[in-house]
Amino acid sequence: FYAPWCGHCRRLEPTYHQVYLTLRNSPIHVAKVDATKYSSLTSEYGVRGFPTIKFPAVRQINSQGNFYAIQREHSDGVFFMYVGEQNKKLEMFENYESMADKFAVLSYFYAGDATVLSTKSVFNSDWVNFTYLVVFRDVTPTGSFLLCHAATDAEAATEQLEAWVKEERFPCFPKMTAGSLNELSDIKKKIVITVIETDKRGQKLNQRFKGVAEEVAIKNKDEFHDHYQFLWMDETDTVSSITMLALKAPLVLVLDPQTQYFYLCPSPASNMTGIYSQSVWLALVVFGVPLIVISIVCYALCCMDPVDDNADMYNSDDEDDPSPLRDAEEDEDGAGDGGGEGHIKKE
Repeated sequence: FYAPWCGHCRRLEPTYHQVYLTLRNSPIHVAKVDATKYSSLTSEYGVRGFPTIKFPAVRQINSQGNFYAIQREHSDGVFFMYVGEQNKKLEMFENYESMADKFAVLSYFYAGDATVLSTKSVFNSDWVNFTYLVVFRDVTPTGSFLLCHAATDAEAATEQLEAWVKEERFPCFPKMTAGSLNELSDIKKKIVITVIETDKRGQKLNQRFKGVAEEVAIKNKDEFHDHYQFLWMDETDTVSSITMLALKAPLVLVLDPQTQYFYLCPSPASNMTGIYSQSVWLALVVFGVPLIVISIVCYALCCMDPVDDNADMYNSDDEDDPSPLRDAEEDEDGAGDGGGEGHIKKE
């Protein structure tokens, strides 16, 4: 969809025309619509800006050769397939198309008959008359299906389908970054994170560590698939920020995205010294604040002058009730200074 006055559309025109020339002999039809002339069609497809390219989120698989090509294309990835009658009046197919539109940028969605599936796959001939969804990843199917009778109403079917796609759209052992790790927050599985370093100094150890983790993830996927999602990354800072610990690769971390609890093998206490190099401010807060408080308490206990309550009591008694000893001393002083006169008067 384009508009004649749109500068972006004019710049895109040569490239789009070349796409048309390349695909004109293929099953893909390339067309363009002037939105100023066909406003009703533009509104029907929900076009809000120009240029807008619309293409179906669900692609068709017409033959076994096409199916083999798609498997090779996604040999290290994931794709979903709707198997059965493709009728828009069917609730299952309608929900599948709606879900594919929603997650089009996250995965690949196809549709076809059971006859186009590989004869070497795990499907048997009895499933030809059924409608179902299957996810292919790591070349072979996982055996995880969502049958059309799994839900009792349309709303439940849609929610169940979306939850299933979110759970299954990752390979067995994908590489993740700090940004893509957030995409796993919706799944209900625990995340097993293998962290390695890519520098040459420990490359041999890190690659061996990664290979062992990948072998465990793939060979035991039938056992771990429902409970764990394995992945690997080369960003130690990311897992250090999650755990608030100074971690060193290679390592394996198990994270529960629902509770944010993590499970980590115990590390030597000497590794805690690395917190200074990872985060100076965090080290000051963790170690500096308690040290300051303890120092103030020790100073208050050891260096301040003691207060004697008994001395204050004695001083108060001296002012109210003079001591006889002090009176005697005063009399002696008086006698020494004017003793004669005082003696005569007394006599």
